[in-house]
Amino acid sequence: MPTLSVAVGVIRSSTGEYCVSRRSLDAHLGGLWEFPGGKLEVNETPYSALKRELKEELGIDVTIASKLIDIKHHYHEKIVLLHVFLVEEYKGAVLGKEGQEIRWVSTSDLYKLEFPEANKAIKTACRLTEYCLVTPSPVGALENYLAALSKVMANGIRLIQFRAPNFSKENYRLWAKAIIKLCHDNSTKILLNAPVEWACDLGADGLHLNVTELARYKKRPVDKHILLSAACHNEYELELAKSISVDFLFVSPILPTLSHPNSRPIGWERLRELSEKAAIPTFALGGLDKTHLEHAKSCGAFGVAGIRGIWPESI
Repeated sequence: MPTLSVAVGVIRSSTGEYCVSRRSLDAHLGGLWEFPGGKLEVNETPYSALKRELKEELGIDVTIASKLIDIKHHYHEKIVLLHVFLVEEYKGAVLGKEGQEIRWVSTSDLYKLEFPEANKAIKTACRLTEYCLVTPSPVGALENYLAALSKVMANGIRLIQFRAPNFSKENYRLWAKAIIKLCHDNSTKILLNAPVEWACDLGADGLHLNVTELARYKKRPVDKHILLSAACHNEYELELAKSISVDFLFVSPILPTLSHPNSRPIGWERLRELSEKAAIPTFALGGLDKTHLEHAKSCGAFGVAGIRGIWPESI
């Protein structure tokens, strides 16, 4: 089956809105919305194609853009490989140079528009950041834990997964409420690693399913506006996650970890294989910290998650 390579630009305004355009009715997937871009020409690099396509479609000159994610999506008739860039700076005013309708929409409004299937992972990527803290099991007083989380956010972390595997339901909910408030006060998204019935009414941004929870469900257990992530170690778990339309994955363990000393690391090449098969954002997890980001991205991951690698050494 032929593979069509496409460069895509995620253009974000200073107010946090995204530029999307509507496909013409007579085009393939006509009438749907998409992030602007187009197919690569012969011997053209993805970045060169991005600059050319956005100049032709929108009349802008891209000056700074960074790789956001690569997505390989299988349609019935072809495979599409999307090279997605976050456009950080450009010159000119955005216009529909080809007569296409243009809109600037908020992250939440992205979910009110119909996009091609391959663009759904891009919408998720718009809601995520490249680093994620997976919290260590809580010890000590809640106020000390909140102080440590404040340090993490002061260091730029804006995505946190709260886990407390040894907590009772009552204690988990007590801590989660305080953590959610702290995160939202600091413009940080918070995922709860907990049973669905514990998490849905607390106001978190998302829910994380461990392998046991993942296996319980035959369909997506939360609304599409709530981020849904899952743990993934192999193809079987990957297929379980895809069958319930998980938004993104934590692939682990990449390297040896102190928290799971008996778990065999899967390594970077397996991260590459699972990320390509996932076709949704993946976070590399296990023995990693911020310094591993570029290598993780070169292996197909969207970002890096860490426990000890991101948590403050002292609180």
